[in-house]
Amino acid sequence: MMSHSPITTNAKKYDKLLFLFVLAALSLFMVCWYAPVSEYGGHDYFFNLQRFRTLMGALQSGNYPIYLDYQVMEGYGYFTKAFYPDLMLLPFAALAILTSIPFAYDVMIFTYTFLCGLFMYQAEIKRWHI
Repeated sequence: MMSHSPITTNAKKYDKLLFLFVLAALSLFMVCWYAPVSEYGGHDYFFNLQRFRTLMGALQSGNYPIYLDYQVMEGYGYFTKAFYPDLMLLPFAALAILTSIPFAYDVMIFTYTFLCGLFMYQAEIKRWHI
C-alpha cells in the first residue's frame, strides 16, 4: 500500500482549492458576461420568470404548495409542476422576494453552474482514483 506523504496531501488540497477558485471565477464570469439576460432572454428565461412570480405569490400569500399555474395559458392554468418541479427553484424564489427576480435568476444560474462543475470534478476524481 502506498503511503501518502504530506507533500502529496498538500498538493491535492492546493489543486482542489485552485479548481474551486477557477470554477467559481468562470461561473461568475459567465453570469456577468451575459447579463442582463432580460434584454435577450429566450423562451426559457420568460417561462422561468413566470414560475418565479407564481412561486413568489404562493410563498407570500401562504398558499404553497400550488398545483396549477393560473397565470399561464390565458388564465386557464397549466400543470407545470408535473414537468418542472419547484423544489430546485424554491430557494431562489424566496431570494427573489427579498431582492429581485433578475438577481435571483442570476444567482440560480451561478449556483447550478458551479454545482455542475463541482459534481463533475468529484466524479472524475472517483473515476480516475486520484
